[in-house]
Amino acid sequence: AIRTAVVTLLDQKRNIAALSLATELQSRHEAEPAAHAEAVRAALAAGQPTLARIYADHMVEAFPADPVAYVSLARALRAEGHVQEAVATLTSGLRTVDTVPIRLLRAEIILTSEPTLVSDGDNLVKEDLTRLRVTSAGNDVHRAHYFYLSGLRWERLGHSDRAAVEFDRAVRLRPTVPSYRARATAVD
Repeated sequence: AIRTAVVTLLDQKRNIAALSLATELQSRHEAEPAAHAEAVRAALAAGQPTLARIYADHMVEAFPADPVAYVSLARALRAEGHVQEAVATLTSGLRTVDTVPIRLLRAEIILTSEPTLVSDGDNLVKEDLTRLRVTSAGNDVHRAHYFYLSGLRWERLGHSDRAAVEFDRAVRLRPTVPSYRARATAVD
């Protein structure tokens, strides 16, 4: 019930109240990774990335085989402006548990940051997109995000025609996602 209340409060943009409940949820269910993930999400929504990082650090320590822990920590680090550290966290997570969400977030962070902020970023994105081409199949949410990221990469490489095709594919799979629609419209 507390988790449902946290989600509802976050949806209503009542972030401070959500953070308060998420902290309670986390303390009541210390053995549940989802409780910690909600606390990180609520802290980020409340504009407290340092608190989110503290929660996520604990999460990685307590649940090293849970991909959500690495995703949560990377989001907190990115919110603090530590892009290289966020990418390093996700790379570390991939050595432990190679999952689609980790690869999607790593590629997203690299492609939406200044190219010089992540050393070897181009190769990491190429590696992620190559793997995601196969592993994202069968899940429309993941597949649409893969196409969106592929479009960003083609755009970065100066191939706007190819980028437009990828953005269009993302929109066809998930027509209500504003960032996909904005990119497809911008390239047209």
